[in-house]
Amino acid sequence: MPELLRPYQRRGVEWMHHLCDVGCHGLLADEMGLGKTMQILLGYGDRILIFCPASVKGVWAREAATWRPDLAPVVLSGRGSFRWPEEGEIVIVNY
Repeated sequence: MPELLRPYQRRGVEWMHHLCDVGCHGLLADEMGLGKTMQILLGYGDRILIFCPASVKGVWAREAATWRPDLAPVVLSGRGSFRWPEEGEIVIVNY
């Protein structure tokens, strides 16, 4: 799917890959509607942890299925349900 990315989105994905390779962290912040969700999903490896508002957990799960069909979205709910993602998972939890 990288052929569908705009040049600035491709740079964002490459930047996140680089951060992962060198063991650093970063913050992808941009205006709404420019593809941050997709860049995050494509920019990280085989396990991803997403913290988001409860109202958008379903959106993240749907986007995960679209952009990363190789990973299983796991939506957690309720106190005590938190866990770290295992290989091949995107764990989605609200704050």
